[in-house]
Amino acid sequence: MPSSAKRFALTRSIAAFCLNLIAAISGSGYLGQDVSRLMYIHLPWMSLVQRQFLISIVFAAVAAFCVSKLKIWSTATAKWVWIVPLALLLVRMAVYSLGPTHGSVMQNLDPNPHFGFWKHFFSPDRSRSFQGFAEYSDFTLYTMGTVRATIYSLTAWALERWEHSIPWPRSVEPASDLSSRAQPAFWPASKLPWFAATNLLIGINVAVFVAMVVSEGPSLFSFFFIGSNQLTRWGAYVGSHILSGEPWRLITGSFLHLGFGHLLDNMICLWWIGRNTEKMAGPRVVTGIYLLTPLGPAFLRGALYPLSVSAGASGAIFGLMGFLIALVFHGKIKLPQSKLFYWRLAIFIFVSLLSVLSPRVNNFAHVGGFAVGLLLGLVFVHSLRGASAHRIFLPTRLFKARNAIDNEDYAQAVEQLQMCVESVPNAAEPHALLGYSFHALQRYDDAAREYKLAQELGYSNEVINNHLHEIANSSVTTEDGKATATGSLS
Repeated sequence: MPSSAKRFALTRSIAAFCLNLIAAISGSGYLGQDVSRLMYIHLPWMSLVQRQFLISIVFAAVAAFCVSKLKIWSTATAKWVWIVPLALLLVRMAVYSLGPTHGSVMQNLDPNPHFGFWKHFFSPDRSRSFQGFAEYSDFTLYTMGTVRATIYSLTAWALERWEHSIPWPRSVEPASDLSSRAQPAFWPASKLPWFAATNLLIGINVAVFVAMVVSEGPSLFSFFFIGSNQLTRWGAYVGSHILSGEPWRLITGSFLHLGFGHLLDNMICLWWIGRNTEKMAGPRVVTGIYLLTPLGPAFLRGALYPLSVSAGASGAIFGLMGFLIALVFHGKIKLPQSKLFYWRLAIFIFVSLLSVLSPRVNNFAHVGGFAVGLLLGLVFVHSLRGASAHRIFLPTRLFKARNAIDNEDYAQAVEQLQMCVESVPNAAEPHALLGYSFHALQRYDDAAREYKLAQELGYSNEVINNHLHEIANSSVTTEDGKATATGSLS
């Protein structure tokens, strides 16, 4: 392996290790915050330390499961993340035990001013005013960090062993497929560009969050918690301000977040939901849904609760989810046949249901955003069925055409693609896909003509060149079709 490739692989491993460490310590703590409050209300007999141990164990395992199954980043180094917090814990234990007022490591005397070594790190009493809080801070920073990282590593290791133990199923090709006529080779759909609408929205959210943290003086506290006064200054949803002449807050509030955990949660969901919606409906629709769906719920909540301060992209994300559901169930557009997609969808639903239980979450925005997105999706599908000629429907028709080609329903593909060509004559991809559909239907003259138009419009594809050679050399093609195909090769 070249040295540059080795450096790149090492850099990726270090980055993955750091991300796993953050997910193990911060991610599981963030997921368990709301559950801790519920346990405090419904299980008052359980001490704070016991709740923290139980929640850390459960949600560290959940975080490892999510990262591993959703392929967010590599988990190859996850089984080693326990080393860092454990080393820090041991150093802190040594410093504590060797201090002038802490005495022996084995000391555990309650009447003393300190609580002893064991109680300091594994069973602190926060009720002892400031001293108790100091004890609890060591427990939170060092002990709980080590517990979370250890459970995260064990879960990642167990999942890796379990996946390797599952035998790969042998694929047997049906006899009917072997005897059927071979279809022309088909090229995969192009991936979303880096400057896709979803990526741009995520970049704006991250840039605004960084600007908010820097403006207050970068600190660990401001990184994880942003106060209501700062959110108000930056344009959060505040009913009294919206109703008194600041309607722009209905849009800016979707780009503000209460802390790093809130931002990370929303941006991961936006990445999953937004990119799939963009593949099916295009960047303009995704941007429009993101900006429009929070307007109604935010305005109505502001009128009902004029003094409340809220922010976040979750209302817009639920709007995208409602729009996506309308496309799938009312528009009969198939979702990607990917197990990863359904794992992500299941985790999104789990986190959404978990957030409903939190008193801090604006469920009004979630439900309202979902309802508005669903309504917009129904309107979109109705217009799509009405054979509208607007170019905003082009990505959806192309997506439906590709689904039809995958299912070998070439007549349906031709119908969708002809509407694309009529609405946007200068778009190259519809001509290329239409040429393929004609080719699969053995309409070689029409296929050569559409392939030729796609190339003239700048659609460069080696597979199309091969198909044109095949058509030019075909014995069933008419002389005009051969001339068209041959002319495209000059």
